[in-house]
Amino acid sequence: MRVLGGEVYGYPTNLSKGVNAVLQWCADRNISVEGLHFDDSSGLSRKTRCTARTILQTLQSFSHDFALGPDFVASLGVSGAAGTIKKRMREPAFLRKVRGKTGHILGVCTLAGYVETSQKEVLAYVIFFNDLKCSWNEAKSLQDRICETLVKGA
Repeated sequence: MRVLGGEVYGYPTNLSKGVNAVLQWCADRNISVEGLHFDDSSGLSRKTRCTARTILQTLQSFSHDFALGPDFVASLGVSGAAGTIKKRMREPAFLRKVRGKTGHILGVCTLAGYVETSQKEVLAYVIFFNDLKCSWNEAKSLQDRICETLVKGA
């Protein structure tokens, strides 16, 4: 994020420039920033906050952005094939049908990205589990079942 701030507002850069660059990018695309707060540029701080709505609107924006969208989608993990979801959703019906970015910190398990439905429709999805009362494996299994349901179109 600091590099983005430097590219947009000049170097030397800092967190404030990065945050302002992200906020401007969101404003240019009518993406809600309500509830958005950056504590640092890593995304790993417990004080950093982002709503599912903001992530969903960001995913939807990338899906309509010819300049950035293809590279962004290519950077996501692929069910049963690549990245952090390589070992997930490997059954033939779901293989390569889910793209996503995972996130984990103590008590939190997230997955967001795109699914291709059995009707060849692409849907953006966001699954945030906060204050987990189960294991990460159980949470990931539930996320997988949700994505599988979306793929099936049920």
